[in-house]
Amino acid sequence: AQWEGHSVDQLAQDIYDHTYDILSSLKKIGIIPKWVQIGNETKRGMLYDVGKTSSTQGHVNFAKFVNSGYKAIKDVDESIQAIVHLPDGHDNGLYRNMFDNLKKNGAKWDIIGMSAYPRWSHLEPAEEIRQVIANVKDMKSRYGTPVMIVETGHYNNRPIESNHFLVDFFDALIKNGVLGAFYWEPEAMSGYELGAWDPDTHQASLALDAYLGLK
Repeated sequence: AQWEGHSVDQLAQDIYDHTYDILSSLKKIGIIPKWVQIGNETKRGMLYDVGKTSSTQGHVNFAKFVNSGYKAIKDVDESIQAIVHLPDGHDNGLYRNMFDNLKKNGAKWDIIGMSAYPRWSHLEPAEEIRQVIANVKDMKSRYGTPVMIVETGHYNNRPIESNHFLVDFFDALIKNGVLGAFYWEPEAMSGYELGAWDPDTHQASLALDAYLGLK
């Protein structure tokens, strides 16, 4: 709310100040993140309406906001890797459009972050994996940028099916040089159907055995 009515330049400064404040505060107590996302699932940019990528100027403004966050990250610690994160990891057209425009407008990033969920793509797990891997290959080739799966998950009430999806997915990711994969959100037990928690034992479900390579 404090940013309401700010110009594009002011918003860029707001992003810088907020990012720098959070990361420098962490660094003072000995915490230096390995990665920082500049926004979350920024499918249509950020800070609507000025940073919404439904217009040419919106793409320009979004790139400016990404660079502001990127500079703040690097000013705190050069070792921190900056991620630009989009949903729908199966959607190559979305990724090409967004990152082509970011590149054209001079944006900087270190890692392309993807979300990949069969649930939200409405694809069968095997087809989800196939399309995500095709997109991963294209992103790495097109932009010379590493890729990370920063969100994935499957139905909590289908732990065996989820385990099989994750094992097959992780195997394909490893073979294609993806940096890693985070499950979102394992501990969720109610109100969110894609957790990975056993409601009886209150421990990780069999789904997460995939991280141990167990199918």
